Amino acid sequence: MVNNSSGRKSLLILITKIIMMSSSFVGFYFVAHYMGPEVLGIVGFASSFVGFFSLFIDPGLNTTHIKMVNSLKDKGRCNGTYLFLKFFLIFLTIVLIIISTKYYKNFLVKDEFFDERIIYITIVGAVATYI
Repeated sequence: MVNNSSGRKSLLILITKIIMMSSSFVGFYFVAHYMGPEVLGIVGFASSFVGFFSLFIDPGLNTTHIKMVNSLKDKGRCNGTYLFLKFFLIFLTIVLIIISTKYYKNFLVKDEFFDERIIYITIVGAVATYI
């Protein structure tokens, strides 16, 4: 008998990604339609600014964790180490984004209209994605 568990999991992952992408598309449509292109540009900038730092959150940890869990007997220690490293890297990335935002606002653009709150809101969404 063939085990269809991985097939069902793959289908679930695919459906989840389609729903996430669709909701993002619908959200951007409403932002562009009701708020205008200026706000859409601000949201796009904040998303790309925070997304740039996402490479520090997962420098291959997920793949390494899967390999280690499959090869080691002490799965609890492996999971604990993974979670510690993941949360530490998320915290470090948040600090790096906040410092970069302050530097960008005060030294590079010196723009009084630059609102860093949108970047902080985007950080919350990015952290929720990477947990």
